[in-house]
Amino acid sequence: MEMDETAIPVDKAMIITSIEYMILNLYNNPDSMFPAICQLIDEHQITGMKDTMTYFYEMLLFRGYEDHAQKFAEKYSIPPLNN
Repeated sequence: MEMDETAIPVDKAMIITSIEYMILNLYNNPDSMFPAICQLIDEHQITGMKDTMTYFYEMLLFRGYEDHAQKFAEKYSIPPLNN
């Protein structure tokens, strides 16, 4: 079976899923979980996946974590959404 060159490797997909889960559960302790999210992104080089990074930013924003979303956008050079 030939692998699609645009496919995301399974290990990276698992990290992305973990980050999504962490964002969904951010309400438990946002001040300690947010740095952990950024650490996972940096360690696994997710920053090159612009659509995924924008998705994470939007998740933070739409779930009501405006301050964390702003920090995320600044750290990873994501243009803010127009309101």
